[in-house]
Amino acid sequence: MCVANAASATAHAAACSCNASSLSIAALQGKLYIVMECCRGGNLHEMIAQGGRQGLPETVVWRLLIQLLLALRHMHSQRVLHRDIKSLNVFLSESGTVKLGDLGVAKVRGSDSGPPKAHQRITK
Repeated sequence: MCVANAASATAHAAACSCNASSLSIAALQGKLYIVMECCRGGNLHEMIAQGGRQGLPETVVWRLLIQLLLALRHMHSQRVLHRDIKSLNVFLSESGTVKLGDLGVAKVRGSDSGPPKAHQRITK
């Protein structure tokens, strides 16, 4: 799977920008580097850690969850399966907007395979 192909299908406000002008792929000393949109607000993992024992306010949790679900709905509508959703891959803009990123293990489903079933193993 080409990361650039999956990334280009994710053009959405809650997904990290990955188009020809904002995605850069380079090989340096035998390693592949993918450079995507900068999210200066850090990631959800850091935000949770900063919340300490008190955690995050419920309104913040709902706001983040709704944005994340909208990003996933958009990705799935473009037949992209993220496959690595975790707090370290949920980035935040300076304004706190969710940006789902790191599509390194994403899959683009073929158009002939139909919608995925809950119990279906994806092999493409």
